Amino acid sequence: MTALDYVRSLIERGYYEEALEEIGRLDDKLDQLVALKEMISHIINHLGPIEWIPEILETMVDIAGDLKTPKERAIGYSVVSSAFKLSGYDQEAYEFIDAALKESSRVKDKVERGRILGDIGYELAVGGQAQDAMSAFDAAFDLIINAEVDYRTKADAVLYLGGLLERAGDALFSGEALEFYRTAFDIFDKLGLSQRAGIIEKKLELSRNTMESGHPLVRKALFEGKYHYALALIERLYDGIPRVLGTLETANWMKRMEDPEYLDVINRAFESLKKVSLTEGGVERIARLLGKIGHTGKILQFVEILDDPRMRYIALKAAAVEMAKLEKLEEAEELLRMIGDRETRISALEEINAILKGGMK
Repeated sequence: MTALDYVRSLIERGYYEEALEEIGRLDDKLDQLVALKEMISHIINHLGPIEWIPEILETMVDIAGDLKTPKERAIGYSVVSSAFKLSGYDQEAYEFIDAALKESSRVKDKVERGRILGDIGYELAVGGQAQDAMSAFDAAFDLIINAEVDYRTKADAVLYLGGLLERAGDALFSGEALEFYRTAFDIFDKLGLSQRAGIIEKKLELSRNTMESGHPLVRKALFEGKYHYALALIERLYDGIPRVLGTLETANWMKRMEDPEYLDVINRAFESLKKVSLTEGGVERIARLLGKIGHTGKILQFVEILDDPRMRYIALKAAAVEMAKLEKLEEAEELLRMIGDRETRISALEEINAILKGGMK
């Protein structure tokens, strides 16, 4: 375990005072900045001592002021920018990222500058600026690809960017993570690294299936097969309909991973439903997830608890469409027959016909 990893372990356990002492002992100033930024993130996400953040930011600014080379300053300023952005100081975040980009332009070696822009892109991503991050990664690719160096040097630099893109995806909510994972997958796939590409492909699939509860900590737990921990996180992070949806997404992923306990998790979601005021939108989202899971019995169990006929029809339509996507056409037809509203039934049939004709993915 490196010194930085040890600091991270202290932060993860909430031992902030001990972590600060160890950060002061780190030899690398960039490691100090990264550790302090991660402490701020942990404090924000775990309701830690928020009042510490301004002083931590001041410390980061002081450390960044001692960096010596354009490369160090470019990376260091981007870390500081990310910390300011996470803390809600948008103007300061903009000023530091602008300074980081100016420092990066002073690096003459195109490949090295491309790597630095990748580092800046990563910090922009984890700071919540996904669009700007992808722009930085695009600029990094252009620099590296157009550099007059040998193939191996280019490949190594592109692989470095691929790793940063994967890490950025890991740090983001599912919806924002998708583009970073797709780009990383393309890199590793085209370079023939099938094992690495396979890992990212699984992360892509997981992200697509956790669009409701797509917190990076929840996704990490699901990816590692720590389903009970994922459910505990969902309980802590969400309430109401989002908690129900997150629990069902966990059940869906467990089924995909062939874990038979997924049915128990669906039952857990139904228990949570007893404490929730259902809206039409909530009913549709829940029914779609049950349809994705593909268990007719659970869909009907959900429909039975709905007193409002209109909500029942909404649920049956949503579930039938998802069942059709799974090519469970007999089950979809069974659900359609239960829709007592002609207009809703016709709308559902139109969606299903579009699926069968390849009009929907």
